[in-house]
Amino acid sequence: MKVINQERQQEIAEDAVKKSDLKNLVDGFELFYTAERHYPEERVGNDNNNPCDSGAPDWRVLTTYFKCTPWDTKVGLDYFYLSQGSPATDFCVYAQKSTSTDYFKYCSSWTGSDKRIKECSPTDVDVWDTCN
Repeated sequence: MKVINQERQQEIAEDAVKKSDLKNLVDGFELFYTAERHYPEERVGNDNNNPCDSGAPDWRVLTTYFKCTPWDTKVGLDYFYLSQGSPATDFCVYAQKSTSTDYFKYCSSWTGSDKRIKECSPTDVDVWDTCN
């Protein structure tokens, strides 16, 4: 059996894992909010604002809710986190897709049918609450 375009198939599989990991992070952050009444604050001073990083304001409590394994060191795989407010009242988390320059992104402030992981263009990824 021969896999046609093996590299492309691997990228598609990587995207499925990224989206699943992002969903696990989102669920953990939402669970944290339910119990703590605020979202984890970002870790200022590291590249990805990783709220799971030791030294982040909420990392000790956050890691009791879920494992932050998506933020473990993996070559070419970065998840980014943004929070708003102190204590944080909203957050966005995103990761670049393997199959394109687009990103998977979720923001807690999205409502209704928009409250899901979306595919966003690179120009929107750093803009709070935006995805086109």
